[in-house]
Amino acid sequence: MRAELKKLFDGCMKGRTMYVMPYSMGPIGSPLAQTGVEITDSAYVAVSMRIMTRMGVEALRAIGSDKFFV
Repeated sequence: MRAELKKLFDGCMKGRTMYVMPYSMGPIGSPLAQTGVEITDSAYVAVSMRIMTRMGVEALRAIGSDKFFV
């Protein structure tokens, strides 16, 4: 099945822009804040994330490199 899907999706992102956005839902550093990384090819999603979350280097630092990541 994997091989069949790989053939179907080969090159599906060619010519598209990939947006990779670290974000924090809530004040950076708050114990209640949820952090993550959004990966999308939609400019609309990128702009919406900017409006709804705290994004950028500070969010990336809050995520760090020692936390569990899926």
